[in-house]
Amino acid sequence: MIKILGSVMIVIASSWLGFLSAKQLILRVKQLQELQLAFQLLEAEIMYAATPLPQALKRVGEKINLPIAQLFINCTEILQENIGVTADQAWQQAVKEVRTQTALKLDDQEVLINFGKHLGKSDREHQKKNLQLAQKQLKLAIKDSLAIKDAKVKQRRYLGVLGGLVVVILLY
Repeated sequence: MIKILGSVMIVIASSWLGFLSAKQLILRVKQLQELQLAFQLLEAEIMYAATPLPQALKRVGEKINLPIAQLFINCTEILQENIGVTADQAWQQAVKEVRTQTALKLDDQEVLINFGKHLGKSDREHQKKNLQLAQKQLKLAIKDSLAIKDAKVKQRRYLGVLGGLVVVILLY
């Protein structure tokens, strides 16, 4: 009886790990799409509404879903609470704060960091070009993550279940 219970626990645990790994791939796609939407909203706020950067970041953070919204909200709070902090510094700090809350890879985070290097340092036209560049990079990342998701979600789920079954078989 204990062997059967242990075997079931092993299969459940390994299946859970497989499904958790697959979920990370799915979340990455959703979060990249959310980031792309956020940059489109930020571009509209800066270019067409002529909203100052802290307010534009706050408005974008209010319109999108967590955890990506937290990036914009944290950046706004850092800018408002710390006098003398540049938009670049606030953005870099916000990216570091939300890094562990997202499913984004290091390459995706690098796009965010590079975007922040030019944030608030030039006129609206250059900000627009910076936002469009970030959007293009995110579009490529979305395309890549969709391909990976399509290829590996089922694989990771099956490997989780089958890996647990193999361990159980090897134990007996």
